[in-house]
Amino acid sequence: MKARMRSAVPPIFASVLLIMAIYVGSYLVLVDPVAEKFEKYSRWRNGESNYRYCGLWANRFFWPLETIDRRVWREMNRKEQRAERERLIRTGQLVPRRG
Repeated sequence: MKARMRSAVPPIFASVLLIMAIYVGSYLVLVDPVAEKFEKYSRWRNGESNYRYCGLWANRFFWPLETIDRRVWREMNRKEQRAERERLIRTGQLVPRRG
């Protein structure tokens, strides 16, 4: 009888998913998103850090994820501002601009 060969793909795939989950989870635990500052710029350029621990190291390690997070954060704020403006116009508390 032939021994059935096992594929290495499932354990490798599971390992990659686990590493990604740990990376995102540790980012969420370490990031300190002060709303006004986090949305506008990265504080590490001014010698500060956006993270609770491991300042400069964390800034470099989580840079790709922070970039994505900033884009999502900015877009969410734009949608909220648009919705609030439309609500104020509907209720008559704000007069729309002409032109």
